[in-house]
Amino acid sequence: SQLLFHYTDLPSAKAIVSGRRGLRLSKGGYRGGGVFFSREGPLEDQDAQQDGSKLWKDVFANFRSKQLERNYGTDVAGRQDKVDAVLVCFA
Repeated sequence: SQLLFHYTDLPSAKAIVSGRRGLRLSKGGYRGGGVFFSREGPLEDQDAQQDGSKLWKDVFANFRSKQLERNYGTDVAGRQDKVDAVLVCFA
């Protein structure tokens, strides 16, 4: 099995988790339509030795910019909230 991460905005994550709607295929995006998963978790870029005593709120801005670039390349306009929530999935 494999651990995967699905990044989304908070309203979408709440709707998915509550069962009101599951993961839906997007019609377009950085790599075309579909449902996208990442192998990189939110702590991927964090150095436990260096960042271990920092709070998430202190490193979130750096995480957000890096994950948005991984997910969307340079096409991040209007997507700043699309990594505010993460669903952890087993495949």
